Amino acid sequence: MSDTSLITESEPATGFGRISLRTLVPIRWVAIAGQATTILIVHYGLGYRLPLFAALGVVAGSVLLNVVLILVRQAAARLGERDAALCLGYDILQLAILLYLTGGLQNPFSTLILAPVTVAATILSRRPVIALSILAVAATTVLALWHMPLPWRTEPLVFPPELVFGIWMALVLATVFIGSYTWSVAQEARRLRDAVAAHLGGRRARRGGGARAGQPARHDRRRREGTGARFARGQPPCRGRGAAVEPIRALPQDPRRACSAARARRRLALHAPPDFSPGRDCRDAAST
Repeated sequence: MSDTSLITESEPATGFGRISLRTLVPIRWVAIAGQATTILIVHYGLGYRLPLFAALGVVAGSVLLNVVLILVRQAAARLGERDAALCLGYDILQLAILLYLTGGLQNPFSTLILAPVTVAATILSRRPVIALSILAVAATTVLALWHMPLPWRTEPLVFPPELVFGIWMALVLATVFIGSYTWSVAQEARRLRDAVAAHLGGRRARRGGGARAGQPARHDRRRREGTGARFARGQPPCRGRGAAVEPIRALPQDPRRACSAARARRRLALHAPPDFSPGRDCRDAAST
């Protein structure tokens, strides 16, 4: 069996629908707010000289993308899997550019490059998750080799190559492990959801299609006849084996309460027998 067939069998079409913008856009707004706040606090509050305009320009690109998505598409629009993967790929590249401007892997916020991969693993199928993981590993590798100096109050802080290699290795292993494990858990949840939906759909089909195909009239006629027979015996027209029914003669002695109960029984009736008189039930109930 080929790998394509394995992917097709393990990932049913119902498991990966179209992703709503309400899932991706709010996450990006949170990232934008966090990035802008961190840049301003580090630059003005802590006194570390950052390439401020370049960093804020990268953040402004994410703002522009969110605005375009909201204006071009409706708020409740849904993205295909390819479009959602492209949006998350942009998030990886945007964060990589920010890290390049602020010290590369020496920046303590370099672990945030795992966030788009984690989001992708929860909402996308296997192939886009693998592609985004490869992109994250490639960006991490580039940042380990080329980046601007880490901002510092005095001279730029230089990390030993062994420490940079250890950070790179940790991020690569975390990308692979978190992406694969999160995708496996999400896939199991999707399978359970699909199984429950199929079970409930089958129950609805069996209930709604109780009459066999081609015989709806016979089924309806039998139901009407059974309802009329129960009504004639003085029983409410309820269905179901073992249902507790109370004869209509066992009504309260108070004429007003008896009339109300009889009227309620009449409302419950689906079909009345031919000799039923709507105005006679209250008098009969009161006399009994």
